[in-house]
Amino acid sequence: MSDLKISIIDYRQSKKPPAFKSLAMVCVVAAMFFGPGLLAGSAAMQWAGFAVLVILGLITLAGLDRERLTIEEARARLDALSSD
Repeated sequence: MSDLKISIIDYRQSKKPPAFKSLAMVCVVAAMFFGPGLLAGSAAMQWAGFAVLVILGLITLAGLDRERLTIEEARARLDALSSD
């Protein structure tokens, strides 16, 4: 049997927003940087917006919680959550 890893996601106890909300926020901020460049027709401003998009995307990915659990660890975590 392979080593199965289970991820338990409990947003009630997490201080971080879900990943899709973070990604949506990054897209809105990036659009604020791309928009003026597109309206002004400036390639330099568009490249600056792209650079900001890449940097913010990497920051978002670095902040994601990637904790993986085995089945036994997941059961113990679920038992601890249900007893609260």
